[in-house]
Amino acid sequence: MTQPNMPGAPAAPLPAFIYHGEILEVDPSRWICKVRARQGGKMFKTVRIPSVYMHHEGGEGIHFMPEPGAWCWVCVPSDSEESAFLLSGSAVVKERSPTGSPGSMDMNRPILNPGDLALVTRDGNGLAIRRGGVVELRSTPLAKVVMDPVRNKVIQIAESSKLQTFGGSSEWKSLRREENEDGLLGTKFTFKAKEYADHPGNSVQISLGKTGKSPVNLQFNDDQEQETVVEETSTYQLSSTAKMVSGQKIVNPLPGKQIAVTTKTAKSKSSSRVVDFTVFDDESKKSPSTSINIGMDKEGDISLETAGAVKAKISEWGQISVPGDVPANKTVQTLKKLVVTKGDALGNTEAVVKGETFMTDLGEALTEVKTILSVFGVETPKLTALLGNITTSLASGSPYLSNTLESE
Repeated sequence: MTQPNMPGAPAAPLPAFIYHGEILEVDPSRWICKVRARQGGKMFKTVRIPSVYMHHEGGEGIHFMPEPGAWCWVCVPSDSEESAFLLSGSAVVKERSPTGSPGSMDMNRPILNPGDLALVTRDGNGLAIRRGGVVELRSTPLAKVVMDPVRNKVIQIAESSKLQTFGGSSEWKSLRREENEDGLLGTKFTFKAKEYADHPGNSVQISLGKTGKSPVNLQFNDDQEQETVVEETSTYQLSSTAKMVSGQKIVNPLPGKQIAVTTKTAKSKSSSRVVDFTVFDDESKKSPSTSINIGMDKEGDISLETAGAVKAKISEWGQISVPGDVPANKTVQTLKKLVVTKGDALGNTEAVVKGETFMTDLGEALTEVKTILSVFGVETPKLTALLGNITTSLASGSPYLSNTLESE
């Protein structure tokens, strides 16, 4: 007599049975399903859904939830049909495989090599563990992580990507095409950092790419720049089937027909702010004020705004080289100069005096004056002292020349 497989169950005179059937309904909350067997159309209404491994303590284990329409093997134990459970999924023979050979049981499963493991859904997302060490975690072909054991490299492929932590965040973002009148796809990288994790604001924010910030208009006519779009048309020879061309699905009903596809490329404004670096004054505020901002464009212009002080220390030497002469008209683009001044309300500035050159010329001119006055017997003690100070300054810098510069 067959022994029962459940403690406390009566002895069963019948052996266990295995049926081939189709899942009709699934109750995820109770972990049971309804299966119709192919043998005589027998119906099992409370088939238990098992797990590869599970424990009742915390629900841990390796679980799966079958879908209606799936073929399966059902085991009916010797004690009762109420204890029926799924053994596994079942492959149904297809007339021919994709390669043409008869009797295929691929069931649209992914192509695997011996030793490979895969967990996938019909939506294409899943996990593939390849023999040899390659691991692929995928949501879509454009949202996946691939681990390469040869170079110990992790490759992340995504249209957009975001990392969020207590200390801040970083995000590579593809902007919406609808936001661009020509349908172009802009991109933007944003990095935010906090000094304290429990503060609502940020201390530092860096934006790269299409930052959306105001242009760095520092050169002549920068504010008049326009973003230009160039259209290019290419001709393709198509077969009678559908074909993807430049992201467009083209259906050609006439074999050999040629079609033209137009693509658009944009030339951004040279003064567009592609780098924006911001430091905030108080991250404890949700919307803190800006204390430092640095902007850069593709022309090489740099804009620096700060609410505090600026100090530069150079251990060896430094050089700032600006080509061109001091312009009479400060709006002319080709004439450039370096201005160390805050100017007046209208932005008017003045050039810095060349100290050594001026002192040399002044000393020579005052020497001539002193010589003439001495002929007439005129004493010039202050003029004599001034000439002495000029000579000393040209030799050592003090008292009239200095290694520091202050300008209003």
